[in-house]
Amino acid sequence: MIFSVEEYRARLQRTQKEMSKHDLPVLLLHQPENILYLSGFHTTGYFSYHALAVPSRGDPVLILRDVEVPAAHATSWVKDHVTYADAADPLPVWLDTARRALDGLGLAGGHVGVDEHSWFLTVERWKMLQALLPNATLVREPRIVDHLRLIKSPREIDYLRGAARQVEVGIRAGIGAIAPGV
Repeated sequence: MIFSVEEYRARLQRTQKEMSKHDLPVLLLHQPENILYLSGFHTTGYFSYHALAVPSRGDPVLILRDVEVPAAHATSWVKDHVTYADAADPLPVWLDTARRALDGLGLAGGHVGVDEHSWFLTVERWKMLQALLPNATLVREPRIVDHLRLIKSPREIDYLRGAARQVEVGIRAGIGAIAPGV
């Protein structure tokens, strides 16, 4: 994992505090950067459905393809996963997995905050998700995690400073290599 479990838990607590202010019992997040920020889970498999169900209390649940479970174990502190296998018509299978995750949390009814601004929640997926959750009302979440990501922790600042130092070394090396004909 990139950060400590304590760092991720602090992020989760701040998210859940904001959720309570907006009376949101659960968030269903689709933006990879927000999933990474809260869970640590990183994948290059963005072409397939993955999400993070974040309850207002307790731990989140990762929703992902079964072949992504090893990546989840390697990169994430989140222990609960709801998975699906690849199928000929994957869209209903993917989204039914989200329904099962919300059912498992006891939150498949009532308000479900969704990141409508996410490139990864298409209109087609949103409509199908709504159909699979007949007792829920999908509501626009107010970009809670997007706003929290703007405030950097001391560890994030250390990483950013270290990255800046490495970039500076590379730039200086590039400038030093400039010569006629190069």
